[in-house]
Amino acid sequence: MGSTLDLDWYGILGRSYFLRASEDLVSWEYAPFAELGADSDTGYAMMSTAAKAFFRLIYTDIPTGDPEEADFDNDGYGSLAEILILGTDPFIADTDGDGTNDGAELGGNGLADGWELIHFGATGQPANGDGDNDSMSNEMESLIRSNPNAGFEAPASGASLFTLYIPN
Repeated sequence: MGSTLDLDWYGILGRSYFLRASEDLVSWEYAPFAELGADSDTGYAMMSTAAKAFFRLIYTDIPTGDPEEADFDNDGYGSLAEILILGTDPFIADTDGDGTNDGAELGGNGLADGWELIHFGATGQPANGDGDNDSMSNEMESLIRSNPNAGFEAPASGASLFTLYIPN
């Protein structure tokens, strides 16, 4: 059984906040969260079953109206997409340090190479492709964490459910 952790801080106007968590002070993961300060109290609540937890509040003063969509490291991907989908760092253009910018390394087609390898066995798939003919592009399927080869299916746990209406 888990408990709820409430983390609160004063958000300075115009500053974008991100949260990283660790159970061992070695491996750090970003929380699925980006918040723009508004000169008021702000915070993040999460469930945890961990015996111990450590947190880092990361912030930037780079101006933006939407920290979830902002590309702070100029690699071609928004912050929340890097955190939730790509598994890259929204503040480091070359997350794995191999000398290749994440945007170039991820194929530049909007699809994470790892996702393409899992579902297609190769990279370079067209983002607007629809091999299973369910009227959802590969890009949409990757965003909702759906299988692009299985026709319509419910999104993976944690993804938003929606009703898809396609007029005749």
